[in-house]
Amino acid sequence: MEDLMGTSFVAKIRGVTRGYQRRIALSDSTIAGKSGWLTFASSDWPAVEFKFTYLSQTEDRFHYAITGADSAGYYANAALGISSRGYLGLYHLASIENLWKFDLVSVSYQDGRFFLRDKDGYRVTAVEVGVGNVPVSIPYLNTSGETALEFTLEDVRS
Repeated sequence: MEDLMGTSFVAKIRGVTRGYQRRIALSDSTIAGKSGWLTFASSDWPAVEFKFTYLSQTEDRFHYAITGADSAGYYANAALGISSRGYLGLYHLASIENLWKFDLVSVSYQDGRFFLRDKDGYRVTAVEVGVGNVPVSIPYLNTSGETALEFTLEDVRS
């Protein structure tokens, strides 16, 4: 991970927090406004690749613009943004403030774990959302949940 910080790259994101140890995927729906939200991949949802464009750094954080990678199909080059209710999604809107902070869990960089923070410093969490009358909930990435999630990067390439 140390060799990535301060560079631009493409990668998938995996949750490593207990209960959220899966890759990040995009919600998929034919209903407008119901797709493009970040969630955890189930066995039948493919993980999404992101493009991380290096912007700057401070003493303890690295700043990136995050967009959908070319392999993200319709969401390629769409910016990672936050809805008015705190949900993370990929947006094609020009007005999205696309600054995300990598807050490394370990100062040694060795294990590659990080918290992801929005431009205001809020850590990314998960919020369980029910699906109609189905007794199952889907964890969507959000900035207003209770437990900050830890992540790692996978399938990294320049």
